[in-house]
Amino acid sequence: MHLLKNGRAAFLDYLRNLTPQVLLITMAVLASNRLDFTCCDWGNTGQTALFLFFMLIGFAAIWANASVFIENYLISLNPIDLESKRLISEGIKGFAHFKALSAYAWREHRSFFWEVIVVAAIVEAGVVVPLFFAIGNSAALLRAFRA
Repeated sequence: MHLLKNGRAAFLDYLRNLTPQVLLITMAVLASNRLDFTCCDWGNTGQTALFLFFMLIGFAAIWANASVFIENYLISLNPIDLESKRLISEGIKGFAHFKALSAYAWREHRSFFWEVIVVAAIVEAGVVVPLFFAIGNSAALLRAFRA
């Protein structure tokens, strides 16, 4: 399995970036303490904006971490790395680079592509556990502040 060979660095980078995601979602949960989403109340606009800010940044961090992991995991295979360098030299960057690299992996290295998908799905499922801890810890923190 590639994860235990050349894919280790991408995997460890992914795991290192889980903490900021948990912290951002924790801040969002803390900010949502007294929000009522069933009706419109202009009195809590600031708190709602803070909640939305942390949620958007948190979900952006989750997306960024997942896409960087997949891209780095893909380019840890030498032929895909060469294709990545070719795309960059042609000026293809960002999401277009990610899309083209994924298409190349699908065409030329299909079994490795499926390995990437399975590993990414398992790892993303691992995000759920820290998010539950974040929600639980923020709820405990709120109870401690009220006591």
